Amino acid sequence: MPEKRITTKDIARLANVSRGTVDRVIHGRGKVSEGARTKVEKVLKDINYQPNVIAQTLRANRKLKIALLIPSPDEDPYWMAALAGINLERDKVAQFEIDIRHFYFNQDDVSNFATLSDEVLSDRPDGLLVVPFFYKESVAFLDKCTSLKIPYITFNTHLDTAQSLCAIGQDLCQSGRVAANLIHRLRRKEWSLLIFHFDEDISNALHMQEKERGFREYFDEKEIRDVYTINLKSTDNIDEILSEFSSENVSGVFVTTSKSYKIADKIKSKFDDCILVGYDLLRENVNHLKSGNIDFLINQNLEIQARQGINYLIDSLLFKRQLPQKEFLPIAIVSRENIDSYLLMNESYPIQ
Repeated sequence: MPEKRITTKDIARLANVSRGTVDRVIHGRGKVSEGARTKVEKVLKDINYQPNVIAQTLRANRKLKIALLIPSPDEDPYWMAALAGINLERDKVAQFEIDIRHFYFNQDDVSNFATLSDEVLSDRPDGLLVVPFFYKESVAFLDKCTSLKIPYITFNTHLDTAQSLCAIGQDLCQSGRVAANLIHRLRRKEWSLLIFHFDEDISNALHMQEKERGFREYFDEKEIRDVYTINLKSTDNIDEILSEFSSENVSGVFVTTSKSYKIADKIKSKFDDCILVGYDLLRENVNHLKSGNIDFLINQNLEIQARQGINYLIDSLLFKRQLPQKEFLPIAIVSRENIDSYLLMNESYPIQ
């Protein structure tokens, strides 16, 4: 038989006080004599009373306006996973009146980010879930949020200077080291190593800087110096770039974004013994992983990052719960041998 839920009426009877007194003690409102408070608090402790926070919030009829500021999923399918995660969490709290307003910026246009961040500030949300994509502009924007007392949570990229409620993501430097370790253990020859960045201004993209830093740190410790960085704005000239390296002098390639699929076949056809490590379970990446063009993908679990972010933000705004300052997810290594289990675990991920 399920246990009987203890009501305020039961507590009032046990403490020999009125239900109104119990209500004032539990909710911390109104005047209560010290004697009555002591009796109620003793009963609450004896029965290990746990308040129904959701019911309290519903009675208070609190409404939330949350802003979501992320790169456009229409322009980069990587961000579809974030939407999938947020939609799942929103469905779980459908009983609350929560308005999640979406602001999608062009990750190739820093001025567009600045424009949309101004729109967010003008909208004055109760809270913000944001990807701080452009470092300098994100720092300035989040400083404004702090001054306006708009609480926020960051995900995918962590800014040490930001005063976020919580930073969610992976240790990006550590993920770069993981990629380096995979290549170092498996490469057949001690030939050159290539790092590919895609599309972005690396000087303003902290997430790529951190991954490269970890990758280089690892090989510096091994006293391996032949590491070259290539910034790609387009793949139109990829054949020309690769022609600068002979077919026998590249043993590892590290792609710091989710766009390994754009060069995977070119890399493998040019460098037979090359180990290619990239990021994320996009459909195109998964296809190249299964075909052997990509050796490993580091799964950043963007869906889980976004789910945790919106969940934590709602917890903080509605229930005033204390959040961890940062939450780094495990660095998951996906290969052709275990990819199917990942797909089964992530049925809502938009690669199906």
